[in-house]
Amino acid sequence: MGVHHFKLSLLPKAYFQRIGLPVPSVLTAEDIDLGESVDTGWWSSLQPSEQAVTRLRRLCPADSSWGEPEAVVTTEPWGSDLRIWREQGRVWLVTFRFSPSADARALLDQFVAIARDEQCLLLDGQTGALFEPDDRAVSERLESSRAMRLVRDTRGAIIEASRETQQ
Repeated sequence: MGVHHFKLSLLPKAYFQRIGLPVPSVLTAEDIDLGESVDTGWWSSLQPSEQAVTRLRRLCPADSSWGEPEAVVTTEPWGSDLRIWREQGRVWLVTFRFSPSADARALLDQFVAIARDEQCLLLDGQTGALFEPDDRAVSERLESSRAMRLVRDTRGAIIEASRETQQ
């Protein structure tokens, strides 16, 4: 994930009901690895509707797919992208990397609306926070993200990201 991206993954809320657990507010790296498993993860028995997949594809105009994942991107340099990972025709991961420095906020709002309509949760790729696709919650997460720090303080955000990679 680039320092200029605010990464969100789409998770079916019904996954937690199916396994009989309350929805946690934060997922550990281990939880995320398990959830992203092709065979037993979030989407293993709960597939997004075809309507949702079609709407997700329409978020970005340029198809940059070259196999796995299916990817669509904005036409802006350093722009946003959406990736739909499939195996044997079944979705196992959906990620959206929003670039506030390149694309209009309306793009993120459309993604959030799809999540809400599909009764999904959003996973913040930087913090592991899991939350409802609520406009206020998304705004708060976006404002505290490294991607927004990059917009406000480019040098500081790059220094912070480089320190994290050195650890």
